[in-house]
Amino acid sequence: MHRCLNLCEINWSKLCDHCGVMNKLYGLLEEKSRIYVGSYFCSQFFLAFQIDNLIKFAKNWNLKLTLVLPIFSEKDLNLAKEKIIKILQNSNSVIDEVTVNDFGMLTYIQSKFDKKVNLGRLFFKDPRDVRVNEYYSQKGNVNILSALKEVIDVSKINYVELDETNMSLGVDDCFRVAVHTPFCFMTTGNICKYASINKGIEFKFRPNDKCRQECSCIYEHYSEEYNGRHIDLYRLGRTVYSYMTERSEVENKKREIYFPFIEIVNSTGDQNENFSAVK
Repeated sequence: MHRCLNLCEINWSKLCDHCGVMNKLYGLLEEKSRIYVGSYFCSQFFLAFQIDNLIKFAKNWNLKLTLVLPIFSEKDLNLAKEKIIKILQNSNSVIDEVTVNDFGMLTYIQSKFDKKVNLGRLFFKDPRDVRVNEYYSQKGNVNILSALKEVIDVSKINYVELDETNMSLGVDDCFRVAVHTPFCFMTTGNICKYASINKGIEFKFRPNDKCRQECSCIYEHYSEEYNGRHIDLYRLGRTVYSYMTERSEVENKKREIYFPFIEIVNSTGDQNENFSAVK
């Protein structure tokens, strides 16, 4: 099993300033050979984040990086392409993979760059809500994969990235699977409530609006009983995740992508005020 660390949605510069967090990450990296960087869910984060120090860090640790691209709105697309070109040109061989989350960016990356391409978790729209037993307890089949074989050359796809949406997941044999743990993303959107905190009421809740990275200072945690099961939900930026305490059985699982959010929070000693490296 190939194990990776997911630092997407993470403010790397804040991590570097916190010795406790870095010591924890060093321990996690002893078992990993790859880091995922960028963003799955927020184009504003991707446009703002700095990768140069991460590239240097990866070189020093002999690690590979996977660049993760969110879905970009039309107003941000040209800026995003400029940044993608700059990152990939300056990374040499450290970034050897790109994860995309929509067909437009899949076509763009495959036509412009000689990089392996993964299909990100936003490609997959199957029902997901661990609070609903009918969803989670039954075996799931990733239905879009059958359709994908009709419209893309699957031999050019490196991995498909899935969340643990069901106790077990069936996957076509022609796809290699990377599974996100221990958080399953439940829902996301184009509007970020945190980005509206400092805006006048007439400017709140605008889709894909520019922000000041307010989500770097706050997250929400909901801990409740649902249908006899204890479930922890987290809102990080635009996205709501469920924390999964049990691992799913996923066919053709070749890679695990671990998101160390809990370790980061616990290592800071303060969950809400002095430090947060989330985005």
